[in-house]
Amino acid sequence: MTAEAKMADLRDTPEALGLPAEVSQSQSKGPKMGRIMDSVKKALQIHRLWGATGSFWQSCWDYMYTHWGQENDFWFCCIGTFVVTQGVFWLGNSFFMLLDVYGVPACLLKYKIQEDVKVEMPKLWKAVRQVVFNMLVVGVPFIFVASYLFQLRGGSSTIGGELPTFTWVMLEILIFSFVEEFCFYYSHRLLHHPRLYKHIHKLHHEWTAPIGIVAVFNQNFGVLGVLDRLHGTDIQFHASKQYQRHVMLLNTVPLNSQYPAEPKKKPE
Repeated sequence: MTAEAKMADLRDTPEALGLPAEVSQSQSKGPKMGRIMDSVKKALQIHRLWGATGSFWQSCWDYMYTHWGQENDFWFCCIGTFVVTQGVFWLGNSFFMLLDVYGVPACLLKYKIQEDVKVEMPKLWKAVRQVVFNMLVVGVPFIFVASYLFQLRGGSSTIGGELPTFTWVMLEILIFSFVEEFCFYYSHRLLHHPRLYKHIHKLHHEWTAPIGIVAVFNQNFGVLGVLDRLHGTDIQFHASKQYQRHVMLLNTVPLNSQYPAEPKKKPE
């Protein structure tokens, strides 16, 4: 082993990352403990990266606020929120629509979960119109109301100030993930009530092979799956092939190859 390799190994040890010495001994207790330690090390590395680049992000924020937000915090919040969220959404989904509709770039088609499903153009444009409606008629008023309430709480005095710390951001993400989980789960079950389903939520289930833009096709919510597990409403999903493929792909092997479909039974 070269000197450089030895130094790289030492930099990844728990002691080098500021963890207690006992942690290094726990790494030999099995793969589960190893995965936990990997997560801890990654979190610490992200924390360090956040701290090392903090001045850069702070200077970027100060520049934007000085040039566009100092005179009117309210409009800065409203327009900034709309531009950033819509820009990220449409930029990412334009790429996926190009892939779904035209098959470009062809080298990425093997990563589609449902390889044989083709996107129907009339159905796609219907979804695009509904998404634009949701964003303009639902999203824009919500941004205005949220920005107004933010100002009522005295938030405008902190917009141009110092950005939050890494720890505070992680805490807020954790708290509001559970808030979102609660709101999503019970609103979702409510929308499956027979009196509501055909008028509102049925539209959401038209896409049995969903694509990127239908993430806000009907509802602007997300889900962690915690309450699904507690209520036992995900039993069928956990028994399906889709559940095995419901992971973040961190290598170049397609999920269809890692978890191939069961061979179809021939009729007797």
